[in-house]
Amino acid sequence: MRIPISWLKEYVDVKVSAKELSDKLTMSGTENEILSSIGVDPGVVVGEVLEISPHPNADRLQVTRVNIGKEAITVVVGCPHNLEVGMKVPVVLAGTELPDGTRAEKVDLRGVISEGMFRSEMELGVSEHNSGIMTLEADAPVGESLASVLKKDKDILEAELTPNRGDCLSMIGIARETAVVTGQKLKLPKINVKEAKEKASDILLVEIKDKDLCSRYIGRVIKNVKVGPSPKWMQDRLNASGVRPINNVVDVTNYVMLEMGQPLHAFDLEKISNVSNSKLRKIIVRRAKKGEKIETLDGAMREPDSDDLVIADNEKAQAIAGIMGGAKSEISEETSTVILESANFNGTAIRKTALKLALRTEGSSRHEKGLPLQLTEEAADRAASLIAELSGGEVLAGKADVGEKNDKERKVFLNFERIKSFLGEDIPSGKAINILESLGFKVISKNKDRAEFVVPYWRLDVSIEEDLLEEIARIYGYENIPSTLPEGVLPSYEKNERIEVSKKLRDIFTALGFFEVYSYSFTNKEKAAIAKNTANLMKIANPLSQEQEYMRADLLGSMLDIIQKNKNYTPGKMKGIYEMCSIYTKEAETQKLSGMVLGTDAEEAFKYVKGLLDVLCKRLNLGTFTYKSHTKGGKKAIVEARGREAGHFVILDNEDMKRFKVKSKGACFFELDILILSELESQRSYKSIPKFPSSERDLTFVVEEMVTVGKIYETIDKVKPGIRAKTEVVDIYRGKGLPEGKKSISIHFVYQSDKRTLTDKEVDDDQKEIIKEVKKSLGGHVRGERE
Repeated sequence: MRIPISWLKEYVDVKVSAKELSDKLTMSGTENEILSSIGVDPGVVVGEVLEISPHPNADRLQVTRVNIGKEAITVVVGCPHNLEVGMKVPVVLAGTELPDGTRAEKVDLRGVISEGMFRSEMELGVSEHNSGIMTLEADAPVGESLASVLKKDKDILEAELTPNRGDCLSMIGIARETAVVTGQKLKLPKINVKEAKEKASDILLVEIKDKDLCSRYIGRVIKNVKVGPSPKWMQDRLNASGVRPINNVVDVTNYVMLEMGQPLHAFDLEKISNVSNSKLRKIIVRRAKKGEKIETLDGAMREPDSDDLVIADNEKAQAIAGIMGGAKSEISEETSTVILESANFNGTAIRKTALKLALRTEGSSRHEKGLPLQLTEEAADRAASLIAELSGGEVLAGKADVGEKNDKERKVFLNFERIKSFLGEDIPSGKAINILESLGFKVISKNKDRAEFVVPYWRLDVSIEEDLLEEIARIYGYENIPSTLPEGVLPSYEKNERIEVSKKLRDIFTALGFFEVYSYSFTNKEKAAIAKNTANLMKIANPLSQEQEYMRADLLGSMLDIIQKNKNYTPGKMKGIYEMCSIYTKEAETQKLSGMVLGTDAEEAFKYVKGLLDVLCKRLNLGTFTYKSHTKGGKKAIVEARGREAGHFVILDNEDMKRFKVKSKGACFFELDILILSELESQRSYKSIPKFPSSERDLTFVVEEMVTVGKIYETIDKVKPGIRAKTEVVDIYRGKGLPEGKKSISIHFVYQSDKRTLTDKEVDDDQKEIIKEVKKSLGGHVRGERE
């Protein structure tokens, strides 16, 4: 929020410099920065238009003669709609640089020398108004610099407010803070509404149909208004605050919103439908109807749904509540009677509607943070009196006021002994009470141990004792509280095995050249259906979109989505990706490690994953993974370690990849349970290097195609392993020389003892036992015995 210091001085006698004030507000919790002055370059001066004539060589240009005081110069312009002879306008002289970097120069424009430029308010850095050339009051002195004529605020603060301090989204809110940190008295504007004899109740009725979304609605009626420009002082304040002036009625609603923090809206009464052919108009606060559309003030046609609140008459919706009014009932030059709205809407509902319609406004941002009910009436009266004053209108007696009138009074106790324990500084109780009273808190009871306070109505963020302590700390000054080291015994470190394993897994996969990815925890039913896992999906009550309607129960869909996008951008540069995250089912949340490997075909991808899992086993000391086919054709298999299911993998062939629109002929997806891996990981044991020599042997068995390497290992382990130091499959062969449906598996053995040198007989006997067990259990034989 922008805070022009000249405006702030209306409420507080600010005697310190802008820099000092900025620092004081920041240290008390209102972070801000001093904006560069919106001053204008001295090379922009006031000029009077003397002549306007067509350009001799260009249909779309005009040649003007402009008096700039000492002389008259020529300025070539387009054909602006608002330029007339006798008008006072800012003239950008040659050599002057504008805020956007544009530099005015003497230039030849189709045979005519232009000695300057005319520009809009936005281009001159004066306001956000960008419609036509900027014009000035008739009494603006010719030749004077624009900066001196405008008398722009030298200093403006831009405050970055925390979400809980909605009360500071107003000049009066900032003024309260300023008064406290500078020790000055707060001066609030006097609200004096001069009412006519005619009653507002004879013209206006209000009905709130959805009281859960609107706690209070006030409608005031101002008759005989004359719509026109607002006074210069108000326009200057609005411009300095970043709000474009429109007309005296609309400007008042914006001015009071900036001043008091309460959003307001003005309707043209004549554009609100009558009730049963009477002169009565009725405002109805209700949810939008299905298919109902509203053309908002920005010219866009919007369609709220049944969760969104609208302001309607008997016939149709006229505004989106708390966000933006409708074009059909806006204030125009023909408006003579105004309905002024001041309401308290449900902040959560306003925020949802604003996000849904992509329509965030100054009003919606204030409603979202919450507003006190008392402010509704104060702002309505303040705005009504200003509209009457600036437009010559009269405020009808009374108001249509529906809903709750006041917030429930909040009382909070402060135990003085907690000041020291909570803040670490022994602030005297009297000083603490003075600080809170300066902020508007009222003491209703007190003894030597504690005091009870009534919270001011505008401080919706204060409800517990800790809130009071924070108020004391920020005004006392955080810089005045000494830094101290924490005391006490440090808690002991408890090793979390799951986290430790996660760190190791990340290191392993990164070292193997995998890219770590992050995806949303939300998914849609189509992605979940890829893994055929839709029965156990958890549906989100309020999804952001249909693409994020469910919590994901696996990562296959997410992985394919990531692979598809990245593969299209970086073909041939990505081998594999992985992610460690949670998946969600109706039963539990589980930590998973998931990954996907691309290959020239599905078999290559599978072999890569299998090798990867073998590396994982060795690094985590898990023993050996075994695989059990889970689907016909072997496209999905269960991964087991030490008899427990640790995960699964899915093989995706060329047809699968085409279906998922991924530019790869094959891939393999795998998913492992991190908790199970952490439970299965065993500590490595170390022993000294054996002093005695080893003996190495090789055996090649011919077995059925269905026999897995895991089965080979299991069979060999049945033979007493006392002298075998290492057993490793080194080759698998299929093809020429072997019967159909058979394969050969070559195994390398290392024999060694740490106590003595083994004899050939001991090694040979073990080899014979292994051959015998393989024949018995697997029906295999040593290659070469019988072909």
